[in-house]
Amino acid sequence: MLTCTVYTVFTLSHKAFDVLAHFRWLALRRVSFEPLHLVVGRSFFCIFTKKHMLLQTLEQEVDNTRKCLRDILQKVTHFKLAADSRKMDILRLFVLRRAWRHGNFMTDS
Repeated sequence: MLTCTVYTVFTLSHKAFDVLAHFRWLALRRVSFEPLHLVVGRSFFCIFTKKHMLLQTLEQEVDNTRKCLRDILQKVTHFKLAADSRKMDILRLFVLRRAWRHGNFMTDS
């Protein structure tokens, strides 16, 4: 079972940069991200795994990144919210979950 921890940063744009900076700092120090971590903002998502750190703006249509992201997400069986994501936009998460709810994907609250 692979769990994806979702960090949502819809409320404050500067918080998004803080979160991304933190994960980049960890990635530079070769910290393994187990389970997988996904940071979702208003106009971007950033995904971190043991081998990948992908930053993608939602407006972009980059086939290679989308294929890599799809390959990673196919291994995810559960999604859960990070503890510090209480102020998230519930509607956006619902849309996000619905978009990924195919195949064997399941979501946790």
